[in-house]
Amino acid sequence: MKAILYKTDGTETEVFPVDGKEFQLEEMYRLIDCEIVELVQLGNGVDLWCDEEGLMKSNWMMNVKATELYREAHPDIPPQELGIVGNALFVDNTK
Repeated sequence: MKAILYKTDGTETEVFPVDGKEFQLEEMYRLIDCEIVELVQLGNGVDLWCDEEGLMKSNWMMNVKATELYREAHPDIPPQELGIVGNALFVDNTK
């Protein structure tokens, strides 16, 4: 598995689950800095975990890289749809 934390400030950091196998919910909450995670499947064993309540926060910020990955995987998404806000955890389960 390969995992990258994409932050709204543009930083990208490779991260690893504590048990070396898979991320537990508490780990994702801490990494993404949220209380509820949302799974966005990008296809072929690749997932993007993000803040389910991101838009409800008063200080939300668009995550440019996560939105780019989301739109690449789902080209049928209308351009007016906002995209991914807040930090996001990209997990490639094939690696």
